[in-house]
Amino acid sequence: MRFRLSLAQKINISYTLVTLVSLATLAVIGGAALMRWASRGCHGWESAAPSLQTRFNLNPPPLAPPQRAAAWLQAFFQKGTVRGRAGEFLEVSVDFSARDIPLAALVDAKGRLVAMFPAGPGEQPVGQPWESAFAAYDPPRLPQSTPKVTPRGSLCLIAVPWAAPEQQRGWLVFLYRPIDPWKRGLNFIVILLLLGLLIAPAELATGTVAGWLLSRTFVRRLHRIAQAAEAWARGDFNATITDTGSDELAALAHRLDGMADRLRGLLHTERELASLEERQRLSRELHDAVKQQLFAAAMQLAVAKEQWAQAPPEARAHFDEGLALLHQAQRELVHLLHQQRPPDLQEKTLAQALETYIAGWEARTGIRVHRTFSLPVPLPPAAEHVLFRVVQESLANIERHSQADKVVLGLMQKGRTVHLRVADNGAGFSPQETPRHGQGLQNMRERVTRLGGGFNLKSAAGRGTCVEVQLPLPEGERP
Repeated sequence: MRFRLSLAQKINISYTLVTLVSLATLAVIGGAALMRWASRGCHGWESAAPSLQTRFNLNPPPLAPPQRAAAWLQAFFQKGTVRGRAGEFLEVSVDFSARDIPLAALVDAKGRLVAMFPAGPGEQPVGQPWESAFAAYDPPRLPQSTPKVTPRGSLCLIAVPWAAPEQQRGWLVFLYRPIDPWKRGLNFIVILLLLGLLIAPAELATGTVAGWLLSRTFVRRLHRIAQAAEAWARGDFNATITDTGSDELAALAHRLDGMADRLRGLLHTERELASLEERQRLSRELHDAVKQQLFAAAMQLAVAKEQWAQAPPEARAHFDEGLALLHQAQRELVHLLHQQRPPDLQEKTLAQALETYIAGWEARTGIRVHRTFSLPVPLPPAAEHVLFRVVQESLANIERHSQADKVVLGLMQKGRTVHLRVADNGAGFSPQETPRHGQGLQNMRERVTRLGGGFNLKSAAGRGTCVEVQLPLPEGERP
């Protein structure tokens, strides 16, 4: 079973995923920035050393006796924290401890060692030049007034000058081991990711609520468009979307409403033209058939009236002929009125409507119709209407002109094409000559070609008539 998500669910999930991915991205970017800052090695001490010098000037360390100076040095590096600025707005804090200070010393004004930290085994080199203790690190010259930070491989050698209020002068010299930048950055990323996992339920709830609030109106507007589209597919172009928004979706709804309005106008025009065409055809049929027969009947009756006293047999013949013409005109009028009745295609399928019409036609004319229907699915309304009218006109022509006693009717769908064939065994006619029912044939041809179909007429004198129609169904349209 394929799992499907609604549009609202997709929006909710996307909000949650975007939030989590954004948090993870911020963690990676922050970790990378931290690693870049920390990879500069002595960057923190470059800004913190001036603060350390100020601290010494306010509270200078003791230089004598050496034991007291060594105790002060040990306590300082076990508890010390120095703050400074790494720019105009960024404040930094350097927290050092014994594990980050491999070697430190207090130096007097003459550059001699007063105390060292950590205290190693054996005698301390107190009183010796400070360079001897830091010889392995290529010690630079002591600075005169401002702190000096010198990178030494993976360490920083820091020398801070200071002066006591009694003009006692000295230096604090130590090595500092910066934290591994990759370790610091990875720790930062891991912390942020764990924080993201901890707040994931809250992020999920927030994303769900935000997505629901956004998708509620959006999905409702799309639903109105879908409802209107379904109504248009059924031929009801009175349905409108009526979106009062001002975004792209509202603009689309306005264009669709405009399209539906134009289609409604075109459909009304088409119906008016079809009605006018039917009225004109009915007028021609009444003129060519009923009116001529009524005129002939009136002439026969007038002659019969004049001859009734002098020659009753001849008058009776004219009278009988006129009565026959009146009956024929009556039948013609009944056929025309029956033909104008609209097909019942709203509640019936095309095959059912044709079956009802053909049954009545057989009962009225006594002509047998051998019919075959093969329509697996309902056809579009326009196609059903055209096919019904073609069958109706063909049977009307057979009844009035062919003198046939058998009709074969076939209606089937093959792929995206519907095939209709109506053949009779009547008198037929020559297609090169304009038959009396030529207007009906022209109406059928125009109806079929208006939907892009093909109309073919086969007939010969004494060999019956065959009407064939091929009507394609529109691609992409469900019948």
